[in-house]
Amino acid sequence: MSSAEDLEGGVREPLLPRTSRLQQRQQFQRSRQQVVVNVATSGRGILARLLITLFLAVAAALVLLWLYLYMGSLQIIVYHLDAPCDQPLGAWLVVWMILPTVHALVDAPPPREDGNEEDRRRHNARSSFIHCIWFAVGCFWFRSSKTCSHTNESLYVWVRFVIHIYLVGVFLFFVFPLMLAFLCLQLFKLYQWLIDRGWISNPKAAKAGTIESMEVVTYDPSLFAKEDDPHDTRPSGECCCCQEDFNAESTIVCTPCQHYYHKHCLAEWLKLAHSCPLCRSDLNCGESDESKDEGESESSAA
Repeated sequence: MSSAEDLEGGVREPLLPRTSRLQQRQQFQRSRQQVVVNVATSGRGILARLLITLFLAVAAALVLLWLYLYMGSLQIIVYHLDAPCDQPLGAWLVVWMILPTVHALVDAPPPREDGNEEDRRRHNARSSFIHCIWFAVGCFWFRSSKTCSHTNESLYVWVRFVIHIYLVGVFLFFVFPLMLAFLCLQLFKLYQWLIDRGWISNPKAAKAGTIESMEVVTYDPSLFAKEDDPHDTRPSGECCCCQEDFNAESTIVCTPCQHYYHKHCLAEWLKLAHSCPLCRSDLNCGESDESKDEGESESSAA
């Protein structure tokens, strides 16, 4: 395994042997966020299934809405276009239906090839401009109508519906990404909370008994560095998980990669991942990356 490869699918960020408390806290938070995201968005993750289901539901709703608008507009044109209306709302509806096709024939989009990005952006800008202009014309004619709501109620109500759909679509175009980002953030937090409490089985978790394979260390202040001495190369005296100092009352464990944690803190972490939060070495049953690499080298040499 490459030294830059993360066991959960990301990029490993190895730490120096001696790091400050702030650096360890930041590294732990980055590791935690990365692992949760990788696990949640994996094909086996329940959150991934929720997001895929949400995406498919939204896509299906948009397709059904487009079909409803198209078929409804076609019905209005066939059965209600002849009724009198003081504004050309019928003509607007007809053009609204055929405008995408006419524009595609007159101004065909550039092929999807490398080097055509600028041409495609210009084509999309022209298309958006034309549709905005025609939408503005429809709004003006609709607001200017005086008698159409009585003489051709079906056409009037349908055009109002189409205009409102346009407005809602524009609103969602700008607001929906923010709503989706907020929803994903809350789902990630919920997923992490469920994993922490063991209510969701995590395929990235350490093997059973891994925490018991860790070396238990008797607390000794001389093992840990003094924070006011930047040249002290001993490990930090703080557990980066809970951000509390080590003491004789809480059980301390040392990983094969020589990082210290409270036993209960590391046990909670191992429900989330099987790697060290600081250097990302494999902790499964005390087996480190180095020992695995050595074993692989020996087997290759044999």
